[in-house]
Amino acid sequence: MSGICGTLHLDGAPVQPELLRTMATAAAFRGRDGIRYWVDGAVGFAHLALHTTPESVRERQPLLLKKAGPGRAVGPGETAGLGGPASGGPASGEPACCLTADARIDGRRELEEVLTTSGHLDHHEPTDADLILAAYRCWGEQCPEHLVGDYAFAVWDGNQRKLFCARDVVGAKPFHYHFDGRTFHFASDLRQILADPAISRDLDGYAISDFLTFNFRHLARTMFGAIQRLLPGHCLVLDADGPRAWRYWNPDETPQIRYRSEDQYVEHFRDLLWHAVGDRMRSHSGRAAILTSGGVDSSSVAALAQHLYASGRSPTQPIAYTIAFERHRECDERHYAMELADDPGIEFRQVTAEKFGLLDSGPTIESPIILGESLFRHLHSQMREDGCDVVMDGVGGDSLFDGAKLLYWDEARSGRWWRLRPWLAAGRESGFSWPQAIRSYCLVPLTSKRLRYWLDSRMSRSRYWHVPRWLRPELADKTSAAERLFQSSYTKKFRGVARQYQYEDIISLAQQSPGNDAFVGRAAAAHLDHRFPLLDRRLAEFVLATPVELGAKPGRGKTKWLLRRAMEGLLPERIRQRPDKTGWGPYLTYQLYQESAEEVRGLFADSQLGGRQLVDENLLLEEFEAFCDGKNDLYDGSSILYPLCMEWWLQKHTHREQAILFEQLEPWQYE
Repeated sequence: MSGICGTLHLDGAPVQPELLRTMATAAAFRGRDGIRYWVDGAVGFAHLALHTTPESVRERQPLLLKKAGPGRAVGPGETAGLGGPASGGPASGEPACCLTADARIDGRRELEEVLTTSGHLDHHEPTDADLILAAYRCWGEQCPEHLVGDYAFAVWDGNQRKLFCARDVVGAKPFHYHFDGRTFHFASDLRQILADPAISRDLDGYAISDFLTFNFRHLARTMFGAIQRLLPGHCLVLDADGPRAWRYWNPDETPQIRYRSEDQYVEHFRDLLWHAVGDRMRSHSGRAAILTSGGVDSSSVAALAQHLYASGRSPTQPIAYTIAFERHRECDERHYAMELADDPGIEFRQVTAEKFGLLDSGPTIESPIILGESLFRHLHSQMREDGCDVVMDGVGGDSLFDGAKLLYWDEARSGRWWRLRPWLAAGRESGFSWPQAIRSYCLVPLTSKRLRYWLDSRMSRSRYWHVPRWLRPELADKTSAAERLFQSSYTKKFRGVARQYQYEDIISLAQQSPGNDAFVGRAAAAHLDHRFPLLDRRLAEFVLATPVELGAKPGRGKTKWLLRRAMEGLLPERIRQRPDKTGWGPYLTYQLYQESAEEVRGLFADSQLGGRQLVDENLLLEEFEAFCDGKNDLYDGSSILYPLCMEWWLQKHTHREQAILFEQLEPWQYE
């Protein structure tokens, strides 16, 4: 895990090294192992090093392919251009190719062989930066199509006078940018771009509206109108012709995989799981933390890491951390997670959630998400004390397999009613009455989402995909809030509902957890690299290339069927066949409406959301009080977290004089 930032002036104006230094040091926590700079006239890069893999110790970024004129790479504490010329083109006339990357490249052996054979890699034991730059030399703008792993990088191609940027397919590494038609800034964290005093701090009305309506489909925007994100699985090029961007990863183009038996699919998927976890266990310190809830996803990651270490296939020792609940036992899963402790190769730590308040620590400027800041800061501090430099979890399992749970939609819509019998039986087994089962498995699939939205509104029901009643109509109209909930930028349309949902979940893996950016940022502040084994490109491509029915079968404990089968003999049976999962709902509800109720009322007492005419604070407080009194059961009470997070973020990181902009993005920015 590292950090990057850089600047390009299209008008040829020289980069100011002091500004580059200011941008880099704004996220100095990412550069514990040194900050290095490179400046060549109108372009400048910085790299903030944090060694979390064995290879990263040998890296020296920014990485220069050819030394060219006054452009040069320099060491920690020194900035190119201070005390020497750093503007204009290369004096020698030789083109420079320079890379700055926050990256971990997986599948290294296969990539090394291809690049070495093609003559683009000429030394052994390459670093991740070496592999990326060699891949760019080999494939040019198509290089991300050949890279597996987590990365965000920028390459300055001096020969073609262009800047090429790319982000991994699931957005595990952040990439923010600002472009005003003349100057292009990019950085890992948006605070680095805001370090330039010329950057406007006016807010983005669309981003605020999306957040308040629980809409996380539109990730190109940030809360600041002048700063956007490069979307996961996208590339961006900037040259004399201006910017252009495109999606380089679209797994609907993946060739179909067909085997004779289900066992062959399971064997192939299990092999990919070993690689997904093993590649992410590369650690400089030799210890990796794993957040283990007791569910099948995170427990699978922990079990695989445990077996890899115990068998000697990985030198990295896993340490599992599980969050315990003493008061809210309905949220507690440690009795599942601790079953993994019966086998050698893994250590366990427990942290009690109730020791930390939900509102103990405010949100960072990067994200309004503030779920348990103090709890996770404590966890990360404990991980560092235990010698870990990597943290992993089970995020991604739902994205891979949840779409398959809608197979009964296809049966109902095609009129194959007899095939609904096992799904109806499964519903009855889950506690549905016959009318409830028939409604859920037969009638709902025949109604469109828009019709269900209309019926719910007529019956005064609210869902997470409704515009909240406390959102100001002016804001909802100006941002087309209701319509944006239905907008889709997905390029492929499948005939089956289950496959379509599976495709949409996978093509937007990073969007399935709006807190991912917050997870990564929290970890970075503690000098940890947060990795997501189940958000792996190889797993996603395999799942989409195989029959959708492998994802789920009717019956309790048969969701994520392929993952459960692949973990036979590796995961304790009680976890592997677990039919349900536990959430934090009761804990969050107690924290919000009892433990922290006065603090919430205090935050909303002088509300920026209300003062800016974004929400009707009277309706919002009315809804909050109804939850406190136990009189509101329209939807999960945790939905109040979103306006609460937004209010706290506005109070901590903005002032009332900042304007709220409602500007359309350019087509190349992929709204």
